[in-house]
Amino acid sequence: MSEAGPDFEVSPEKRERLIMIIHPKRASFLINYIIGITAFVTSLIFNIVTAGLYVPYNLYSWLVGIGALVFAVILVSWTELKRRQTYYLITTWNVRVRRGLLNKKTVRIFYDEIDRVETESNPDERMVGMGNVKIYPKWQIDKPYIVIDGISNPDGIRELIVIIMNNTPTTPAWDHIDRRAEVIVHK
Repeated sequence: MSEAGPDFEVSPEKRERLIMIIHPKRASFLINYIIGITAFVTSLIFNIVTAGLYVPYNLYSWLVGIGALVFAVILVSWTELKRRQTYYLITTWNVRVRRGLLNKKTVRIFYDEIDRVETESNPDERMVGMGNVKIYPKWQIDKPYIVIDGISNPDGIRELIVIIMNNTPTTPAWDHIDRRAEVIVHK
């Protein structure tokens, strides 16, 4: 059995290391949770009232109650799946965003390609300590290449990225990687 690998050896101190995995906060999907829970409680009350014969029991009333219940469960489940299948990875080499359940899509930017890092949050988000981090590449300084949405402590994450970016050597350890593969799709 032969192993096809690189024809050079990377020393352990130059290998990529995972620093942090971040998921969006649930508060960033708050409207979906509110609608789902409201629909669930409303359908539950409607079904109880129908079972108590306060509302005439017929096929229409049963379908409305069960339909709202199914809608609520699907909405909350979909929202939670979407939140859990979004990863923001910070490594010693790059920042990555990975999204998707079946078709995972990964976007990455290496630290030596970053021009600037900014945070953004509205007053409501600042009250609960969340916001967004925008990463601008050197080749596209007017539009962010990666946006880390709805995370806790965006200023701390920005500071971490800036510290790593400023401590990147002129010849980085990841110089051997093909950078043309900006977006990676996993199937």
